Amino acid sequence: MDERNPEFIRKMTWLPFLRQFYICSGETILHFCYGLYFGSPTVFIPQIRKEANTTDIISLEMESWLSSSLTSYAGVPWTIILPIMAFYYGRRAPAIFLWILVLISTMILFYSTTITEIIICQLIIGVLPGAIVTVSIMIYTEYTSPKYRGVFLTVKAATFFWGIWFANVIGAFFYWKNIAIVMFVCCALSSTIFFWPESPMWLASKGRFDECALVHRWLNGHDPGSEKELSSLIKLHKAKLSNVNEKKSIKNEFKKYMEAIKMKTFYKPILLSVLTGLLYICSGKLACSAYAITIIKKITTSEEAAYNGMLILDGFTILGMYVGCVLSKYFKRRALLLYTSLFEILFLLILSLYLYLIKLSVITENQYFTIVLLTIFSTAVSCGPIILGPCICGELAPVKYRSLYFSLGAIVMSILIATSIKITPFLFDNLGMHIVFLLSGLSTSVVIILVYKYLPETKDKTVPEIHRLIVENAIELPEESAEEKMYVFKAINDGDARNSYLAIEGDCIEKQDV
Repeated sequence: MDERNPEFIRKMTWLPFLRQFYICSGETILHFCYGLYFGSPTVFIPQIRKEANTTDIISLEMESWLSSSLTSYAGVPWTIILPIMAFYYGRRAPAIFLWILVLISTMILFYSTTITEIIICQLIIGVLPGAIVTVSIMIYTEYTSPKYRGVFLTVKAATFFWGIWFANVIGAFFYWKNIAIVMFVCCALSSTIFFWPESPMWLASKGRFDECALVHRWLNGHDPGSEKELSSLIKLHKAKLSNVNEKKSIKNEFKKYMEAIKMKTFYKPILLSVLTGLLYICSGKLACSAYAITIIKKITTSEEAAYNGMLILDGFTILGMYVGCVLSKYFKRRALLLYTSLFEILFLLILSLYLYLIKLSVITENQYFTIVLLTIFSTAVSCGPIILGPCICGELAPVKYRSLYFSLGAIVMSILIATSIKITPFLFDNLGMHIVFLLSGLSTSVVIILVYKYLPETKDKTVPEIHRLIVENAIELPEESAEEKMYVFKAINDGDARNSYLAIEGDCIEKQDV
């Protein structure tokens, strides 16, 4: 077919999207699996207690471990192991390893007959949260083009909550082990991981430039924009490899990493990504998902209302994430994050006041009004912090020491998430629901002030532009400054302005990070 034929051009336009979708689909299905695992304790704990006709079979302490805090803590070692695997063996190797461990843990869960076996299953599945905040983000940012990257990242986040909702639906109407059957289906569907090509960025980092070009063109097509991106990627890594010192030792490597951690272009992106994550951790949204039935039962004292409220909350959380996906196309990331977080804080404080007035017997509790307040709060969090957090984290990642960046950030986030889930039931018992919501609102308020002051705008920005914002402590890059800089580079090179800009800026990043 003639390459100038409109039909051929239309076909080639869709091919990059379909190929990137093929890569991301396997990883996204594993996110759905993690949602199933995260949501399953919410329903299997009440079912196991009901079968045994006693709450002693799973104590409050054990409940706090089983409610995904154990899985999150178990993910901490994997945040170190998986990036190391990704650095030395590429992105496919840890993805395949992840798939195998998910299959093993699913088999253990399906055939489990004791709490100990469930605990073993959760320890193994700790690889999933470890992968989601490290290797998974690498895959989404390296295999996809900037045009589709935001869509794939936000769909990934929404898929996790689809998994929670699906697990809760199964637990509400069927026996909880049916969740494991769905996991087996997910493992079968995600087996496409075995047929992936290697990441073009990793291939370039290892000097395999011919393979890098082949895979990059297969993923992104042959249009001028993609060719410029490929050219700058190869130039960047050729310059990097030419400066590599062949005499490496553990001591020198450790010293190099310690020096990297002290650099502003490294530690500031980690701090900023943790801050965006704290916007939904401090809100208690993850804890609400893990203890949805317990929370609503404490407020409404009705088991039927608890199950219905749980499904409604999860449904609106998913809806809110898709609304957030649409909004992120029209609004800047920073603005959307701030406005949704303010809305989240407002309803946390309203919930706290409402529950306090109920406690004082000033007003009577209305289960429908309670669920409405919780639903609006959940929707606000899902519209902004939940979907934008991982996206901003990936966009802030430095060119150099990416594995170290994702590993350190993931360790901090995993510990924070696990701790928040672990202490939540004890806070509810000792402080009361109204105090917990008040503390959530106040702590989120502190975080949003820091985000407002320090987080730069990352939407539609290249890595060099984000790098400049971080170095200059700026929120937004002045248009005239960017244009002026582009003009200078064009004058120097007297060739392709965009390609020169990316290549020279990329080289500057490497020199400053060394």
